[in-house]
Amino acid sequence: MRVGRTYRYISRRKGEEAVGAEFMGKWGATVAAALLALVSLVFFFSEKRYHDAEVAFATLEPVDVTTSDMTMLSLYEGQLVHFSSSNLHILNTVEDPEFGITFPGSFQAKRHTEYCQWVETSSTTTEKDRDGNEVKTTTYYYTKSWVYRPINSYLFDQPFAHFNPQDDPFPTITLPHPAVVVSGKFHLPAPLVAKIRGPESDVLWARDQLQGFQISLAAKMSFAYIPSTGYFLSRYNAGTNWMQYAGMFLEGTLLDFQLGDFLGACTPGDIRVRYTTFAPDSVSVIGKMLGPVPGGPEAVHGIGQWITENGVDATLLHTGILTADEMLTAELNSLWWQATLVHAVAALVWGPAVAWVLFSTGLLEGSGIWWWIVGAGVGLSFGIYALVFLLTGQIMSCLLQLLCAVVLVVLFNTVDKSLNGVVSPSVKPPEASQ
Repeated sequence: MRVGRTYRYISRRKGEEAVGAEFMGKWGATVAAALLALVSLVFFFSEKRYHDAEVAFATLEPVDVTTSDMTMLSLYEGQLVHFSSSNLHILNTVEDPEFGITFPGSFQAKRHTEYCQWVETSSTTTEKDRDGNEVKTTTYYYTKSWVYRPINSYLFDQPFAHFNPQDDPFPTITLPHPAVVVSGKFHLPAPLVAKIRGPESDVLWARDQLQGFQISLAAKMSFAYIPSTGYFLSRYNAGTNWMQYAGMFLEGTLLDFQLGDFLGACTPGDIRVRYTTFAPDSVSVIGKMLGPVPGGPEAVHGIGQWITENGVDATLLHTGILTADEMLTAELNSLWWQATLVHAVAALVWGPAVAWVLFSTGLLEGSGIWWWIVGAGVGLSFGIYALVFLLTGQIMSCLLQLLCAVVLVVLFNTVDKSLNGVVSPSVKPPEASQ
């Protein structure tokens, strides 16, 4: 770690505080309203996605062809089918041509690139001086760390002493997925294979598996494989940068030698790459049965997308031997957890954002702010749920949500009056014109 500069700030004068308060009053409501709208939109679309899938999956009845006569697959053309198998044949091996390596048997492979960079942090302490002024002391710190994307160091407090190279020759990517034939009868195209999810594992290679790497573009750019870690590593060669030295002289760090300059496992600008793969033993599929694959054996039928009437893509690919009901339930559970996570974040944002809008515009004052925070969060939840149910055709559920919102408002006012005698927080009445 390197220690940077330290700054001491004395609290602003009253006139400056008034300017700051005026700025917050002018722009605070705009920022809060934008945040409120953004979070509400994300919540709405996540909930609508879940409820659309719930409505669509309730009407699906895929034909189970796992135990059917495989010689009669042409009878199922154009229908929604389900099948499971552990007989998997990958037609084209996943590969990364830039590193000259392949991943036999994998449905999916990802390249993860990490960058050694300076990371700037700061700590601030506050105390009172002899005159009663508030004094803030801020100190900057710099550490070398492996991160997943280059960090722009030009905005650092000391950018020249902690320069981060921005080289990114091989960024993180998901390699193109292969096409797969299941049970020798069903052809899964690469876009369908890309839907699969499962536990990924790190890849370690023996040196005899890296013959292609030795003549690859990465090897020509000074990458070398480190067997003990599984990383391909490229060391940064800075050379002589006179402009950086001039900048360090101007910011006063040219002769600022610290122990952190010589410690650390990497040099800013180093790049390392690792790979993860996923190779399932068996799969289960729900999709639309197509005709024989063009250019392939007549017995191999393609599997295509199945789009429901309300626009939901019901084409599924899961790992393991699963029934159609188990696949649909697992998909709904996944969407439900995603929507629940978004709802949890929204609930934390809605109330403070509404209170910020009201305070910033001067419409709200008093100690009842927490009632507004809780009421806004729960009330907006009911309101958006009602809109989602309305757009998905669930009228009774929509009316139930609206009823809950009305009950909430009545309860809010009743409890608030009983605790404070008046509705709190108080809303300022408009001033009478003179």
